[in-house]
Amino acid sequence: MGRSIRITESDQIYSVTNRTIEGRHFFAPRPEINALILACLGRALHRCGVELFAFIFMSNHFHILVRAPKENLHEFMGYFTGRLAWEVNRYHNRRGPLFGGRYHAVPVLDDEALLQQYVYIAANPLAAGLETSLGWPGISSYASELSARPLVGHWLDREALRRMRRRDRAARPQEATVPYTIPITPLPRLAELTDAQRVEVLREAVVAREAEILERRATEGKHALLGAAEIVARGPEHRPATEPCSPQPRCHTECPNTRRAYLETVREVTSAYRRAMKRWRACQDGIVFPDGTIPPGWNRVVRSARVGAS
Repeated sequence: MGRSIRITESDQIYSVTNRTIEGRHFFAPRPEINALILACLGRALHRCGVELFAFIFMSNHFHILVRAPKENLHEFMGYFTGRLAWEVNRYHNRRGPLFGGRYHAVPVLDDEALLQQYVYIAANPLAAGLETSLGWPGISSYASELSARPLVGHWLDREALRRMRRRDRAARPQEATVPYTIPITPLPRLAELTDAQRVEVLREAVVAREAEILERRATEGKHALLGAAEIVARGPEHRPATEPCSPQPRCHTECPNTRRAYLETVREVTSAYRRAMKRWRACQDGIVFPDGTIPPGWNRVVRSARVGAS
């Protein structure tokens, strides 16, 4: 089965996730890995101009809530995951792919679903069997918001460092390091609240979710599987005994009518894209790819563009 086409909208918020190859713990939290993640994320945000609503990096996967007003989500994810893979591989002294496949970007279609996705991301450590969500030693936007401490990534510009060392061999990496603050955009439904009010709303929602997880864990007779120290002690080659294999949903929404309307739009755009591809392969003129898609050979999203017109 072929891949689903990506349909990008400038005002759409996406829940993006990706997992390491074989589920290996290449992101197991330690100061050096955390610093690399923040550096790559800060650089990619600054370069591509996307809005970040929430994120968390677990040992073998990450979750991000993001919106790309410039319709360049593919550019942001390509740059971010590419640089992150290069830096993490360099740190672990390995080669080869870091991620098991391409990233999943699922649109979040309403405010209720958006809050649920935020809560899902914030409570991910507890849901994964750890002792507590806030005790996670990795990178999490929720912990940063609660503490009111901004996250800053320190990006080492290796090209600038090479230029410096051509003139002065004693140039230090600190001289070519650029700090990037990682801003967290408030959820649209909470944008009018003060910082304190917004944090309290988010805290209540996350605490309620954590209570549900703990109740289910107690009912099933399960207990916290791991502590932070044990997670940190695991090496990058560690892999879980089983990996989740459930398919990603097509969209996130609490409204059945919204879901049906979205899926119908996806079917229409996919059919139009396939018709355009058929004409493109036949080298015909006047090919029109549907808005929000990326034609073959392009690196940007179509907006009322006619491809191949004379």
